[in-house]
Amino acid sequence: MEDFEQFRAAYPQAKREAGTRARAAFEAALQKAPLATLLAALEQHKRSEQWEIPRYIPAMTYWLLGEHWTRTLREAAPPEPITPIGLSPADQAQRWRSLSPQEQLRRMGYTKPEPPRCPRCGSYAWVYKGDRQVCADCGQ
Repeated sequence: MEDFEQFRAAYPQAKREAGTRARAAFEAALQKAPLATLLAALEQHKRSEQWEIPRYIPAMTYWLLGEHWTRTLREAAPPEPITPIGLSPADQAQRWRSLSPQEQLRRMGYTKPEPPRCPRCGSYAWVYKGDRQVCADCGQ
């Protein structure tokens, strides 16, 4: 497997790039650091606290051009199991507050609600006509 394809396959899929600019950035990075260093830094960043949220993962080209492999990010702590048995209510509250907001939502089972779809055309776009909500695409 070519070095660029190996690095690209290791990068998180949401921010993966394949164009000539990404390839040029990769070649420039290879002149400054060996592939093993880039891959090791990438694996460390993938385990970091910052990269748990996909929107905070930099685009592949930006990561390479910014020489992000030289930085060390704080590793994400493994989730601590909550065992309420034997804990006072104050200890339970303190443990809950110590969790990140994302972890609190995950433990509560929160998922984003699915937006309403038009039964006729499947569109998500809605507009108001008078006091009625109708599909913006088909008018139903």
